[in-house]
Parts: sequence; C-alpha cells; structure tokens
Amino acid sequence: MSFTIAPAAQLELIEAAVWYDDIRLGLGTEFLDAIQQVFAQVATEPRLCATLEYWTPSQREVRRYCLRRFPYVIVYWIEGDSVTVVAVSHARRRPLYWIDRIPQ
Repeated sequence: MSFTIAPAAQLELIEAAVWYDDIRLGLGTEFLDAIQQVFAQVATEPRLCATLEYWTPSQREVRRYCLRRFPYVIVYWIEGDSVTVVAVSHARRRPLYWIDRIPQ
C-alpha cells in the first residue's frame, strides 16, 4: 500500500510541532513521535480507523485517527491501495476546513 502526505497536511504538522515546542522544549518532538506512530499504523492497517459518518460515500473512503495525548485528528482517504493524509487537524478548531482537499 502506498502512503503519502499532502503538502498542506505536512505544513499543518510542522506548524503544530513548532507551536508545541514553543510551549515546552521537546514537546514538539513528542508530538512528531506520536504522529509518526499513527502514520505507521495507518500505512499498514488503514481500515482500522473510523470512517467519517458525515462523508458521502464515493470511491474514496475517508477516515480519521484521533490522537490520544494531543487534541489532533489525522484525516486520510483510501482509494484502491493508496492512502493519502489530507489533514493534521486540531480537534476543536475549524471543523471540516480540509473537506476541499479530497477530490470528488
């Protein structure tokens, strides 16, 4: 299975890590470590995570992984045997801002 991270999601990831490091030195690294663990799990078992209940079915399965320690959600879609992360989204801010990143 191929695994890619959209450039916008990569930018969100970096911005969040920098923000956490500003709060406490090393916290950004801990955030990145948690994200890398999620990416590894999603890459090997993408259908393990919950589907988005408000997503209209299409060829792409849109799913999410909620981090435990940090209030972030990893949003990704599956098409065939490829997984694409479209957002590293704060769980309590701007819901569905990333929706246009998923091709119809």
